Amino acid sequence: MTQNGLMNSAVEGQHALNRGWNVNWAGSFGYTYRNQPDQKILSFRTPYNQDGPYFLQLSNENSPAIRTAGRVYSFLREKIYNGNFNVSKIFGMWGQSQKFQFGTLNYYRDRTVEVAALGYGSLISGGDTIALGKGAGYNDVFSPLSIDKHQITVANIGLNSTTYTANALLNAGYVMLDNKFSERWKLVWGLRVEKYHQILEAKNKAKVDKDNTDFLPSALLTYALNPKTNLRLSGSRSVNRPEFRELADYAVYDYDNLFNIIGNPELKRSQNTNADLRYEYFPGAGEIVSASVFYKYFADPIEQVNKRNDNLSFENAKNAYVYGAELELRKKLDFIGDGFFSRLTAYANAAYIKGGVKFNNGKSVDNPMQGQSPYLINAGLTYVADKEDWSANVLYNRIGPRMRFRSSNGAALSIYEKPRDVLDAQITKKLFGGKAELKLTVSDILAQAFVWYYKIDENDTRLGFDPKTDKLISSTKFGTTATLGLRVNLGR
Repeated sequence: MTQNGLMNSAVEGQHALNRGWNVNWAGSFGYTYRNQPDQKILSFRTPYNQDGPYFLQLSNENSPAIRTAGRVYSFLREKIYNGNFNVSKIFGMWGQSQKFQFGTLNYYRDRTVEVAALGYGSLISGGDTIALGKGAGYNDVFSPLSIDKHQITVANIGLNSTTYTANALLNAGYVMLDNKFSERWKLVWGLRVEKYHQILEAKNKAKVDKDNTDFLPSALLTYALNPKTNLRLSGSRSVNRPEFRELADYAVYDYDNLFNIIGNPELKRSQNTNADLRYEYFPGAGEIVSASVFYKYFADPIEQVNKRNDNLSFENAKNAYVYGAELELRKKLDFIGDGFFSRLTAYANAAYIKGGVKFNNGKSVDNPMQGQSPYLINAGLTYVADKEDWSANVLYNRIGPRMRFRSSNGAALSIYEKPRDVLDAQITKKLFGGKAELKLTVSDILAQAFVWYYKIDENDTRLGFDPKTDKLISSTKFGTTATLGLRVNLGR
């Protein structure tokens, strides 16, 4: 069982001052919690390459294994304080309207995590094996007779237990100019400075203290070929920072995928350079046809890695790059006919991506970063009824084969994921003159399995699955999810 809670409150204001100056500000407070009060796992096994009989292998009491027979009690609390203040002025130059803006963003995160992991073992030296029938379950293992026979005991697992507190303070300021030189040329450019201080403290662990200041310029140049067509050239610097969980030096057991996930307090932030060129055409209201090419360079990118023995962690590579092309289309289908088709809009988006990664040991590979697919496809259809009191959406998504977890310096094999087709649907109905809304969502209708595989040849950099040389290691079906929600607006 998992218990999640979220509370958020906000206050904001807008003020028009003299001589074209405007001020807006906002403040918010958020509180979230996540409780997993008693996760349980029992792993029954069979002899290699056989259907049975089942057995449960218990370790000695000094080294219980969470993945064999264990329980985890986990509690997380987090408070987020957020505030921003922005000042802008509209003025004239070159016969065009210009905009100058500056401001600040500040937020503070405060997190507390408690995790107690218990594992079952045997007082018998060397552990013990519990033989089980095919219909065996929890009560067969923990019956009084079984506990006495196999001398079952319970012990804390220090690797999977922790209590830590963490906080992060972001202070950022920016200045921006929105310059229009003519009816065709426009430039939006500016600089953002961010100071980020992150602290994590856990019992019997070294304090994690990271304090960085980053200068992040950006610019977007737009040239209007005609009233419906633009060329856009943009460049920017950005930063990816490790999350608390990625820094916390303890192992949490992933019950869905059967891995220990271990944090790495030595992680560094990743600094990124981005550039793209985009052509866009707007045939009509709500319609777009666009094509773009892009390039991104990552210094110290963070990747999730396989460290052997079903342990996953996080590491910085030396650098990485990706480049590719993207196409996007959103078009109303009224050109087919009136009535039904006039209410139908089609959407499609596709991207092709190449890249490479260089590691701190000097080794390089010519494939995208961990988690990055070589291609992405999204498509959808939206129908809005004549009176706009109900609508329907059907969405399709497919990602190419990708590296799910990278091998950590040859300690283990990289793990790859097969492509899968995802189909979602949603129907929304307005009730009582728009005062309420009923929404039915069906997610992952096809429910195709998540399939992971190894490449036995470490020098094989191809992402796709080869049944002749690659080995399937996991196939998991999570099924289809249906959600029915009702939202009521009491303010109308």
